[in-house]
Amino acid sequence: MKISNLLRTIRRGVLVILHLLFGIAATGLMRLRMGKHWYATRYGQHLAQWWMQYMARLCGICINQYGSPPAHPALFVANHISFIDIIVVSATTETIFLSKNSVRYWPLVGWLSSLGGVIYIKRGKRNMIARIIDSIGEGLKEGRSIMVFPEGTTGYGLEPMKFHAGLFQAAINTDTKVQAIALRYCDTPENCSSGKLDRTAAYIENDNLLVTLYRIIRRPRTIVHVKYCPTIESHEHNRNDLAKHCRQQVIDALAEDYVANH
Repeated sequence: MKISNLLRTIRRGVLVILHLLFGIAATGLMRLRMGKHWYATRYGQHLAQWWMQYMARLCGICINQYGSPPAHPALFVANHISFIDIIVVSATTETIFLSKNSVRYWPLVGWLSSLGGVIYIKRGKRNMIARIIDSIGEGLKEGRSIMVFPEGTTGYGLEPMKFHAGLFQAAINTDTKVQAIALRYCDTPENCSSGKLDRTAAYIENDNLLVTLYRIIRRPRTIVHVKYCPTIESHEHNRNDLAKHCRQQVIDALAEDYVANH
């Protein structure tokens, strides 16, 4: 590794850790002063979005956004590539995430996520789905947008895996709009133009959290394209149709970018 690359990696690593510690301190203070649901307040939402935007900058993540999210609340769904999807989406809109239960045990990140109102779900616990749907529904009824990754895991490619339909029921129950978000990473403008996908940013197979973060901060930049697809009125569909339609929107959005960049 060149000296300049090494210095950049060390600087970014130190700043990321300091920013995480600042986030934990700030969210802890906000919770003490404003209560458990501080993140649902206007000030709390602005603070969380600013924190994510700054984290993206520290990691060298350059976000290209296409389209805009609807007025809150909304149920956002997206293809899932990496843990940094959370940083990217949160930097472009105010939302609360549904996440796998293991995230709560990640160093620093888990503590911060819990303080920030992340809703955890245990894989394979089908008897908990109804409770999770109710929790999402409560958030939506209170005016908060919720972000879910309906694939249930991370994937790598231009065609996401099946979108599981269960969680879409929360939008139907509360008559909330659904909006699909298409995410695509690349490391250089040239690779973006050629349609080459970015394996480095992906968190798949047996990837490790710290190793993946190291891969990201050691290179000059990571480019991500975020496309907000047209919203869908949930009351006009059943949950299976919503899942299929949103998945197709993501596939079409990724294909459009791929063709356009050629």
